[in-house]
Amino acid sequence: MKGGGLKQFIGDIHRITEADRADAVDGAPYMQPVVPKPKPRDLRWNTGGLDVEFAHTLEGEYDEEWKKGIIAKVFNVFGSTTEGRKLLKDLSSFPIHPQLPALKKINVAFQDNLLQSTDPNADTDGQFHPAWPAEEYALWIKYKKNAPGPGKWPNTPKNCNILYTHRKDESAMAVILYHELLHIWFVNKYWLYFLQKGNTGHLKVENCEYDIVEINNKQYYPFLDRLILFYREIDSKEKP
Repeated sequence: MKGGGLKQFIGDIHRITEADRADAVDGAPYMQPVVPKPKPRDLRWNTGGLDVEFAHTLEGEYDEEWKKGIIAKVFNVFGSTTEGRKLLKDLSSFPIHPQLPALKKINVAFQDNLLQSTDPNADTDGQFHPAWPAEEYALWIKYKKNAPGPGKWPNTPKNCNILYTHRKDESAMAVILYHELLHIWFVNKYWLYFLQKGNTGHLKVENCEYDIVEINNKQYYPFLDRLILFYREIDSKEKP
């Protein structure tokens, strides 16, 4: 690691202030609808003390019965993947330093539409808050009915598209869920890496702006690398 290495990184953690955190997300509109409180029968994972709870937002534009079914399918598909389970286990291992908060809760809400955001980190089909290490997160997933596929993401003319073959709605929404959980993993693992505040894994994906991490003089794209693995696994689950 440059800039003093791991010891320097850990040594700077105690100087994080609320002003730092405000700077890290300056200009990003985080006023989302209140996350519905999960009911006892709602779907949830508990891994190493971390609770991930699905809240059903059924009212809206179309087909409440389809929504009930698709949420359960997303839950089951994601939970059946090796990469999904690995990510949940990694999330339950935080904090990486005793001066950072322990990650205890992630509330996942499914909605017809998400609020528009000017934040270059924000995605059109999923959002999360806050964008720094915290005890609890809110995560929003947009319902995807008749999801297109096969295709490429983010469908940019630049050379960083992920090609995929999956066609099912639950597969498309499981990918969105993984993407947003991956943001939470990234900010808890790499926030302030090289003393950079506000890293979430990527900026504008259509411009291939993924965060780079250097380890032993080698460069990695942790967010993109893990996302590619999940796309591949989801594709393989739809093959006959």
